[in-house]
Amino acid sequence: MDSAFVGGAQPSDGLEWYREDPFANEHHTHWHVVYPFSGIPDPEDPTTSKAQDRQGELFFYMHQQMLARYDAERVAAGLPRVQPLADYRSAVAVGYDPGPYMRGQGFGPRPAGARMVNIQGTSVSDLEGFRGQLQQAVAALSFNALNPAVAIDQVTLLGASVESDLAGIAGQSDGADRFYGDLHNTGHGMLASASQGNPGVMTTTEVAIRDPVFYQWHKHVDDFYAAWQEKSGARSLSDRPLVRLRKQLDPAQDQAASPDILLAFEDQLPAEAAQDLQAWARSAFGDGHWDDDPATFAGTTDSLETAMLQRRLTLADRVTTVPLEHLTHRPFVYVFRIENQVDQPVEATVRVFLAPKDQAADRRAWIEMDKFVHKLQPLEKSVVARRGSQSSVVRKPAVMRPEVLKEAALEITQQRLNEMVADGLPQTIATRLQPFVGRVSAPQEVFNALGSPRWRTALPLFQRHGVILPSEQPARPDQNDTPEEIERAEGENYCTCGWPYNLLLPRGTEQGMPFRLAVVCTDFAFDQVETDESCGSLSFCGARDRYPDKRDMGYPFDRPFTAPVRDTIMANPNMAFRDITIRRTPDVVDAVEN
Repeated sequence: MDSAFVGGAQPSDGLEWYREDPFANEHHTHWHVVYPFSGIPDPEDPTTSKAQDRQGELFFYMHQQMLARYDAERVAAGLPRVQPLADYRSAVAVGYDPGPYMRGQGFGPRPAGARMVNIQGTSVSDLEGFRGQLQQAVAALSFNALNPAVAIDQVTLLGASVESDLAGIAGQSDGADRFYGDLHNTGHGMLASASQGNPGVMTTTEVAIRDPVFYQWHKHVDDFYAAWQEKSGARSLSDRPLVRLRKQLDPAQDQAASPDILLAFEDQLPAEAAQDLQAWARSAFGDGHWDDDPATFAGTTDSLETAMLQRRLTLADRVTTVPLEHLTHRPFVYVFRIENQVDQPVEATVRVFLAPKDQAADRRAWIEMDKFVHKLQPLEKSVVARRGSQSSVVRKPAVMRPEVLKEAALEITQQRLNEMVADGLPQTIATRLQPFVGRVSAPQEVFNALGSPRWRTALPLFQRHGVILPSEQPARPDQNDTPEEIERAEGENYCTCGWPYNLLLPRGTEQGMPFRLAVVCTDFAFDQVETDESCGSLSFCGARDRYPDKRDMGYPFDRPFTAPVRDTIMANPNMAFRDITIRRTPDVVDAVEN
């Protein structure tokens, strides 16, 4: 990697490739556009703002999943999992230098040993007060500092209050801001201000995940989420559907296996699978093959494969290019075999999770890989195949090698501005663009100066006159938009929101890193939420009206179990798991390139 662009922790931990991944950074940015803490304009009354459905819970869950994935990469690199930054007076041992290029964009380096600093009238002592009050609220499951007290019976209220967004307790109860404050956002600001010269990357969602301290801070934030879950207690799991997946466990060797969880590489599937994937799966693994030994199934695999691709990233000046190393994987297919044990149709929500095997006893280590609905006929021994690219967590369409590898930028010359005015650009917009003439600017900076309606008016002219460079600027609805504009913008945002497909699998190791893959079936009749969404990441980005799953996010790993994780899976017929490996190999490049 070229240090002129890529920043890093000192000394390097070897994970800069992950933190600097442009698609992971875009995901974090885009999520916060879809779920801004200030809310979105209410289509019924655009002069007011509203939070999205279950926004506070999704704030917790999406970041918790980013942490689980980052921890998996740390374990693969031989590093311990992230420790929370819970002591606001402590020195942050690992510094972060964003590199010369990012410093030129106005971001300062944070030296090793720096501490949080007071900002904007809020002191570190104030933040410690917010922390203490929030911890007491979680312990009591109630905001008892208020009169009357407000019960925390839904985690979305806690998430909204910790972030905090406009649906949090500080925005709902008079005086709550003095007690519970703005912990998450203020912490970001205090850590960004600990940098030298200019604020560090923690100041903005566009690049915050590049700094290792982002994960320490969010592990601390996630501890509030986990504490609420623990305090809320375990579930009985008795509302499971009457379906069965077979599994075996050798407790002495801690070896898990299942004949009903199968994997295959897409490039090894027979021709008929390309024509009808489900028909091929039923023919190969169902019907008369239901009880066959999985070892006899041709074309299945116990090991998934990843690789690092070497590409080049064009920077904002559209001249400078730097090497880019990013993760990819060999496309694969899941095959699940599920038996309906009742003489009536059953619709099951199939939930797929993955965890490093040596961390699988910790429910917080499990990564959601997919979630979908499958209908079983009465007493059916059903087989369903599912491509990794169909995952409910990834952005759609799922692209393994995204073509747009560019730092977005706008370069406005006076000549181009004059040409746009002659082409119909209103003078009011031209006046707002004048300060940007003669320099390269980030689209977000120009967007903020224009506001949403003016941005949309100018965008076609930018493109027609070569002012805007290739990027996928999310639309940010504001209070000047019409209900129709708000609805259109939200639809565009949800369809392009989600985790990058190339990062669906953790990287693993060259020798093969052990993972545990789990499948949990729940009753869709209970889970179902009416929604017309069919695009984007339904797990991470939800839907415009309601989050498309009634269960708490991350179910069943969202609560403590009454027994160890592996014993819980063994005790429930609707659950199964198996051990696999993820191997990093250069051979994957050929499969991806072709």
